[in-house]
Amino acid sequence: SSGINAEYGGEKQQISLKMEQKSTVSKIKIQFQGGFSARQCDIKDTESGEILCTIHPADSNVVQEFPVTMETDSLSLCFTQLTDFYGRLIVYSLELFGERYKRLDYY
Repeated sequence: SSGINAEYGGEKQQISLKMEQKSTVSKIKIQFQGGFSARQCDIKDTESGEILCTIHPADSNVVQEFPVTMETDSLSLCFTQLTDFYGRLIVYSLELFGERYKRLDYY
């Protein structure tokens, strides 16, 4: 089953997502509360720790879209450069868009 886990810690915040199967992610939409966002987000493969891409959100409460290209079944959004003095991060919505990974068998 799918799962979400959040980790908190002063200078960075992390949200981890586990999908039911390997998927191709092509777009991420995220909305913060203005003043409680991050200026940088490394998107990592949770299993390997490899950084798949880095996005740079604005400190705004509008929904922001980021085109990405990655294949994974688990990822972590590692937010740094937090805009709140106390390191708080408020995410109102987070959406991933893409397709489930299609395995092709050749005979």
